[in-house]
Amino acid sequence: MRGADLRVSKPEKRLPTVVIRDVLRVNTDEDVVRSLRTQNKHITEGLDWDKQRAKVCYRRRARNDLECHPVLEVTPELYQRLMKAGYVYVGLQRRPVWDQSPLVQCSRCLGFGHGKQYCKDVSDKCAHCGGDHMAAKCQTRSAVGGNSSGKSGVLLAAGALDSHARTEPAEGSSTEENTDHVSLRFIQSNLQRSKLATSELFVEADRRKIAVALVQEPYVGSIGEVRRYPGCRVVQKATPRRGPVKAAIIVLDSGVDVEEDQTLIDENVTAAVIVAGSCRIGVVSVYFEGDMPIGPYLDRVRYVCSKLGTDKIILGGDVNAWSVWSVVDVTACGSALLDRVEEWQVVRDVTSSDHNAVTFAVRMGKRSGPRPPTGTRVYNTAKARWSEFAAAMDAALAERALTVEMVESVDSCDRLDGIVEATPNASDKHAKLLSHLETRSVD
Repeated sequence: MRGADLRVSKPEKRLPTVVIRDVLRVNTDEDVVRSLRTQNKHITEGLDWDKQRAKVCYRRRARNDLECHPVLEVTPELYQRLMKAGYVYVGLQRRPVWDQSPLVQCSRCLGFGHGKQYCKDVSDKCAHCGGDHMAAKCQTRSAVGGNSSGKSGVLLAAGALDSHARTEPAEGSSTEENTDHVSLRFIQSNLQRSKLATSELFVEADRRKIAVALVQEPYVGSIGEVRRYPGCRVVQKATPRRGPVKAAIIVLDSGVDVEEDQTLIDENVTAAVIVAGSCRIGVVSVYFEGDMPIGPYLDRVRYVCSKLGTDKIILGGDVNAWSVWSVVDVTACGSALLDRVEEWQVVRDVTSSDHNAVTFAVRMGKRSGPRPPTGTRVYNTAKARWSEFAAAMDAALAERALTVEMVESVDSCDRLDGIVEATPNASDKHAKLLSHLETRSVD
């Protein structure tokens, strides 16, 4: 050993890693790093790149074959900025960026930072209750699940609601004798066949007081369908089936009645009518296969909606059929519900699935005011006095000193925004020369 060429050095700390979701594969590793440096001023402003490091370590597979999830090793300062921003621009895409720091968990004591071979504990800990026994022998799991085998109790133990909890009025909605709802809360989520994500959905549904869940790719296990649990009703394709259920509707509010017709339900399109008080809403959950054409799916959805017997329709699902750009989740409603849908938002971190969830509420009561306009028109121009309006418009533009040469010389987005704002401002200033569209209250 005395003559061996050996070097002794202190091991370097590992840098944190991040993952950029759903980046087109055509972008090389160099393209990703270059875009990070040049297209993201909201992150790199004031950052000394001579002291920073960003390197693509590897790429994770995405559900869309044209995309991938690059995993980058970055310096701590850059990591903090990326986590704070939450998104980056790569080429023509605006993609979310998540933490990808590896965590090692011990399967014996369930602690972090070491594996089982280095664990100092002498007994195994239960992953369910934390007791000194194996999870397979946990008595608490069997008691909660109501099944001595323990197989069907896992989801309930993770947070599915019991029937008693579902009879209580939900937050954000009021009930009169448990039938007259003020509003119903909905959630749409693709669960990617994950047992954990399916359990997390039940937990979040309880916390957010969700009444109806439109789910795609739920966990179905070996039985090919979503398990039924106390306190909720699952609408899905019954046997016989051609394959596992990929779209389902879960009704979590016991005060809501459900009407279902199995002739309108298959493995990929599930429909039902939910009745809350005097309001009947058609609900459709869909999953369009990524390697199949979208046309037959749209024809099926159109037929199903026509048979529900109501013009109040809510549709939600994963419509990634032959999508070139990404895996697309869509929620939509019919025009009859357009002014009743409230608080629509995309919510991250609801489940561990790659898909973000969409939540919204549907108001059950009558409108308190006029129906909101469904188009983008502001003025009725049928009887406009165009000659007078043109003169007034020219005068308004002259006040702002706008000329053709100024427009052609625009060299920044800020200047362009200033010029564009001048036109609607001038229109509003002389709106008396146009007649406003009338709005009427219609129930």
